[in-house]
Amino acid sequence: MKYNIKLKILIFFLISSRLFSAYLEYVPQTVLQPDGSVLELFATGDEYYNWLHDKDGFTIIRNPEDGYLYYAEKKGDILVPGKLRPGIDNPVEAGLEPWLKFSYEYIKPRIEEFIQYRYKPIDDSKKDLIQTPKTGNINNIVIFIRFSDESEFTDQKSTFESMFNAESGNSMKNYFREASYNNLSIQTYFYPETSGSTVISYQATQPRNYYRPYDANTNPIGYQNSTQRRDREHTLLANAVNAIKSQIPTSLNIDGDNDGYVDNVCFIVSGTPDAWASLLWPHMWSLYSVNVTINGKRVYTYNFQIRSMTNNSVLCHEMFHSLGAPDLYHYTDNGIRPVGPWDLMENNLSPPQHMCAYMKFRYAGWISSIPEITTSGYYTLSPLTSANNNAYKIKSPVSTTEYFVVEFRKKTGTFENSLPGSGLIVYRINNSYSGQGNANGPPDEVYVYRPNGTTTNNGSPNSANFSSDVSRTMINNYTNPSAFLSNGSAGYLNISEIGSAGNTITFYVGFDTISAPVLISPADNSTNLGLRPTFTWNTFSGASSYEIQVSDVSSFSNLIINQTGITGTSFTPSTDLSNNTRYYWRVRATTAQGQTGWSSVFSFTTTGTIIISAINGKLCAGNYIQIDFTTGITFNEGNVFRAYLSDSLGKFNNQIQIGSLAATTSGTISALIPINIASGSKYRIRIIASNPATTGFDNGEDLVITARLYPYISGKSVVCSGTTEPYFTTVENGITNTWKVIKGGELIGDTKSPNVQIKWDDTSRTGFIRLAKSSASGCTDTTLLEVTIHPVPNPTIIGDLAACENSFFIYRSPIVAGNKNDWEVEGGKIHSILNQEIVKILWGSKGKGKLRLKQTINETGCYTVIERDIVINESPVATVISGAKSTCQNSENLYSIAKTTGKITKQWSIKGGIIKKQLNSDSALVVWNQTGKGLVKVVFINQSGCMDSSEFEVFVNSNPDPFISGNARTCELSTETYSTYNDKNLTSLWRVVGGEIIGDSIGHQIEVKWLTLGSGKVYVIQTNNSTNCRMTTSQDIDVASTPDKPIITAIENKLKSSSPIGNQWYLDKQIIPDATEQYYEPKNDGLYSVRVKIGSCVSEFSDEYNFTLASIQNESIVRNFNISPNPTSGIISLANHYSGEYLLEIYNLLGEKLGSKVIKEEFSKIDLADYSNQEGLFILRFYFSDNQVITKKIIRLFNN
Repeated sequence: MKYNIKLKILIFFLISSRLFSAYLEYVPQTVLQPDGSVLELFATGDEYYNWLHDKDGFTIIRNPEDGYLYYAEKKGDILVPGKLRPGIDNPVEAGLEPWLKFSYEYIKPRIEEFIQYRYKPIDDSKKDLIQTPKTGNINNIVIFIRFSDESEFTDQKSTFESMFNAESGNSMKNYFREASYNNLSIQTYFYPETSGSTVISYQATQPRNYYRPYDANTNPIGYQNSTQRRDREHTLLANAVNAIKSQIPTSLNIDGDNDGYVDNVCFIVSGTPDAWASLLWPHMWSLYSVNVTINGKRVYTYNFQIRSMTNNSVLCHEMFHSLGAPDLYHYTDNGIRPVGPWDLMENNLSPPQHMCAYMKFRYAGWISSIPEITTSGYYTLSPLTSANNNAYKIKSPVSTTEYFVVEFRKKTGTFENSLPGSGLIVYRINNSYSGQGNANGPPDEVYVYRPNGTTTNNGSPNSANFSSDVSRTMINNYTNPSAFLSNGSAGYLNISEIGSAGNTITFYVGFDTISAPVLISPADNSTNLGLRPTFTWNTFSGASSYEIQVSDVSSFSNLIINQTGITGTSFTPSTDLSNNTRYYWRVRATTAQGQTGWSSVFSFTTTGTIIISAINGKLCAGNYIQIDFTTGITFNEGNVFRAYLSDSLGKFNNQIQIGSLAATTSGTISALIPINIASGSKYRIRIIASNPATTGFDNGEDLVITARLYPYISGKSVVCSGTTEPYFTTVENGITNTWKVIKGGELIGDTKSPNVQIKWDDTSRTGFIRLAKSSASGCTDTTLLEVTIHPVPNPTIIGDLAACENSFFIYRSPIVAGNKNDWEVEGGKIHSILNQEIVKILWGSKGKGKLRLKQTINETGCYTVIERDIVINESPVATVISGAKSTCQNSENLYSIAKTTGKITKQWSIKGGIIKKQLNSDSALVVWNQTGKGLVKVVFINQSGCMDSSEFEVFVNSNPDPFISGNARTCELSTETYSTYNDKNLTSLWRVVGGEIIGDSIGHQIEVKWLTLGSGKVYVIQTNNSTNCRMTTSQDIDVASTPDKPIITAIENKLKSSSPIGNQWYLDKQIIPDATEQYYEPKNDGLYSVRVKIGSCVSEFSDEYNFTLASIQNESIVRNFNISPNPTSGIISLANHYSGEYLLEIYNLLGEKLGSKVIKEEFSKIDLADYSNQEGLFILRFYFSDNQVITKKIIRLFNN
């Protein structure tokens, strides 16, 4: 019982919500298993019942025990999870049955529970509170909602403005204005308000999973019962209203009928719908559990839409619900589509088609009344889009509750152009179900007649249009289709001569006298009747008696009863009929004019062992059908009823078992028509019991079974996003193709054509195409092609869109690894492709150009082509540069260009030099500082930014690099040699300052005599004989004076030079090594001399001094000679105690002789002022007659 408890919760989820109109198929769903694996599944269904399945239609449900999704199996009225898991197991190979659903009887109470609040008034005194006004002006409120774990909407506000409010085209406003014949205008306002171009939304406080069903494994925060589901939905919507209601102005009339309730609110919730009837599936409901108001008006009726499925077809269908209209499709899929594509409330097309005239009359009041035809004659109708003369009703002569309506539908205009065709539509109205629609049918409130349509066969609703254009020009009791009533009996409608579907359509209605009695009971196809049934029929006007015939064959060739003279309208046999036998009966009347024709034939079956009472389901290969049967007895325990199918001729010689049921009495066998069966029109079915062995009657009429249609889609299964690709299927007589793109693209062309074009979108990575092939008998076979949609690159072109004639421009388009670029050019040519991303273009003459890029993803071959228009502007004409073509390094040269006309900017640039001075825009003074090739370039730029340039090549020769070799220090009057490179290609010109050149001044070498003491200079100007480039260098010369001739004096045993520095002593003209000091102590007798060299300057040799070692023994002279005072201020006293005169010489510290004096006295005075006006150290040298010399130093100080 654990399954049943949890399945009851699940069933509520199945009936809580709704998507578009009648039915939605193959809504893509991404679902997670507890182990994290991802399943790509689909949802199919309607507002009250939708479910998960795979691409082949095998139903999938979640096992509450382990949380995994399994393929469903049916147990009685419910579905339970089986043992096979999607994505792992193959349901086809396992023999599972596709398209399993819970039984309608099982979910019906829950549907009614949900529906009661759709049209439930607040209290019994206000019956119509929930319905929106049907005429006048409605101000519709739209509120956008997203969840706490979701980002903001990205839709443009203009998208919804167009969908709801566009004055023309496919909008809700335009639809209801046209459908209501201008009686109703709906203007929509969007909230929350925004001044931007993008929609903004109210953000809920809870995440998306909070509004999904509970699952212990995958969604522990979900709702667990109907009360939680309602409370969460109503709280969400109430919070959204409260968040935005202050934005709705009080001047906006939101209660058009002044009943105290907001006319309509539409909530658009982000994302896509869920499966298994989650709250998150589009639906209409009432906000009955909470009281929320806008400007004092209560919000009650609302539409709940999901963003991904919001389109005008859905909006119009749900809005008509708000106006009070019921659904016209069956809430359980019994295979019958009561009105097909001819009414918005069953199969809303895109754009949405009109609702039928009866719906406009009954539920909207836009047609005040439908006129009745009561007499035979020709009648004409205008199209339903016309406000007048658009429909007639015709009563059935044999029913008080059912009548017929005819209207003209013309395939034209924005909305009616969606219809499958044009012509007269004939439908039946059953007043017993007025206000209920077709949801619980059959019986139905509205039923449209169509070829091959019966109470059990859907037929071809798309071909319901009558006209001479399609060769369907009449309908009566005997045509296909016939005008049958809800119970299948004849309705006695007689329309013929239906004309062409032009601007109007004409037809004939006949009201001939009924030609035979009408049978009442036993009803046609009655079963399990007693062996003495009572036969009844309607009174035939003028009849004096009646005749009844009963036969066990439909041709009445074997009469069981043939009773005449019956004066009443009933008859009961006096003997028993046979058990378990099918009988056929008919009646005719006798009048004063004679006998009438026979009535229609009814059949019935007497009670018996096994009688097939009904076969439900489409008779298509591979389909399951339900075979209802009754038994006249109770069979033994262990009995098995087996259903068998005959061959195509109705023979059971090679019968095929198609189903079984272990039971002892009446029941239903679920039978599978073999998948490989051939088409045929004479099949029969019978049931055989095993205990006791009993063979039942066959079903009693030929069955038309259609073989598998095996649809096949030919076309690419791997495509590129944004591309349009063709897809094909086979063309077969009597087979209708229906194409649909389930995901990832847009179908272009007729959905019924054998070939279509599909444009694949830019966002999806997987697409699905569904092809359904349908036979005239209603059999449908479907295939699904999964298409891989590879993305295309999104290239950009980076570069100038304004180019210049005859100029190069670089363009770039970044690519990722694995992509490639292909370039094309108009108005120019590709000069070079620098790498995968960069191209160099040479543009041609002035005008327009175009750059085209094809970027391809190599792995998939998907590509995008983009173009850029290029304006090619006129370029300026550069003029020639004039100036020196050959020059020397560091030289200055003037360069110029001819003047130009117009506003031309010139930019000068130099390579190998610098611009020293820009005289004007047409000339420049250049200094060349680099050798080799130089360049003068002028760029001419016009007002368009286009450029031309002139270039002028210049060769910059290197200058000579002279040097000077020779003494940089010399002596006055000395002669020095100076030289430089000895190169025949060079000419050297010399110049001297402070001396004179001896000989030629041109050459690599000169001699210079230095004349002036101090600083001198030597210059050489060196010229390259080939290039005439020259360079000057110089060398400073220090010209020193020649030292004075030194004087030798003897002091005791040493010789002293008069020069304190630079001395070199000689003996007998031979240099004395290392004798360079001022004093020298002789070691030998001989002639001593000294020479002074300061720098390079050398003095004359001193006078020779004859020195003998004996001379130093005469010390008496030194001891007897005194000088005082020392220091002195100027006057010194001399005391010579040695007899004889002597010579006094006075020198300064530089060795310059200041004067001399011969002194004869023993005592004398000398005034140094007579010799010098300087103070300092003075040297006094005394020469005696015996060649002895005494030198004294004396210091002179001035007294200040």
